[in-house]
Amino acid sequence: MRRQKLVEHLMTMTDNRDNLVFAFFHPWTVRCGKLKPMIERILEQGFRIIAFSFHRITERDVELLYAGNRPISKSTSWYIPRQLYEMDVSCGVIFYQGEPSQPATRAMSQLKGKSQPFLNGPGQLRYDFRAPNKSINLIHSSDDWESTIGEALIFFTPEHVEYALRHGNLARFKECEARLLGYPAYASMEFIRDEAATTLLMKLRIRALEQLTQILDPTLCKPLFELWNEQLQRDYLVLNVHEEAKQYTSLVAGERRLLEPVLRSLRACCGIYRPARSLKRAPVGALAGFLETLSEPDSYREADTEALLLVPVFLDRWEEHLFKTTLLHFDELRYARA
Repeated sequence: MRRQKLVEHLMTMTDNRDNLVFAFFHPWTVRCGKLKPMIERILEQGFRIIAFSFHRITERDVELLYAGNRPISKSTSWYIPRQLYEMDVSCGVIFYQGEPSQPATRAMSQLKGKSQPFLNGPGQLRYDFRAPNKSINLIHSSDDWESTIGEALIFFTPEHVEYALRHGNLARFKECEARLLGYPAYASMEFIRDEAATTLLMKLRIRALEQLTQILDPTLCKPLFELWNEQLQRDYLVLNVHEEAKQYTSLVAGERRLLEPVLRSLRACCGIYRPARSLKRAPVGALAGFLETLSEPDSYREADTEALLLVPVFLDRWEEHLFKTTLLHFDELRYARA
């Protein structure tokens, strides 16, 4: 049976229509250890778990999950698969809410908050668990009955979905919840699991400059190292992502004055000049261009992130993922603009 026909068939099973909602937790959520506490919070709000499935999402899955964002345009291209999503292990869950005062889809939507993290407040999942930006917003949930069924079919067989629709109220909730909460963790992200975007951006600066110290006068590098290491002493996780982005601009305000002598020295000794938009050039030039780009927050959205990711300063793909999504969404975060 073709997918749309299957969805239409399952939509006729409406006994638990207002009680069910599908949600999936992003690979970021699974890998950084936030899955279990987020599940516990959802259960505290009266939801129960009928079924769960761990699944490595594909580009096709992302397109189906975010089909509502089509057509892709300049304002909706943030979700283009693989550019901004990690094709990694996600967790899909079918939740049941008994005797709801409103449809479970609406209740979950209110609990998770808006996709732009700075539009949320205390008590909402994306705020309390500090979603870094719009692309890494931790959790997605179905908007209505059709999307509940269609999205659940990405993670579950048609038989599993049909059972949930027909017999959701008879599920072995405690058994299923215990299995998920006790599931072996997929946690990784050892380098940035508890790290704000600002901390990563400071560390990347230090790593880039360290690779240039052999050809630079140490007296030029010392003030920058001191500035960046001083910024690393601050705990940016106590700020919401909007406040963090606003403060970041002021943190680096004095950086350009200290960086300019370094760039002049590199240009003089290596004959490098910054091309219009590309960093695909000699290693020294790429590192210098990387530092110059980071010193200009106003240009982050237009930066060539794919070229920046070629610079050898990243320890793993999770650092790359946080870096490129932070640059893309920096203006939104800084100005609290949807």
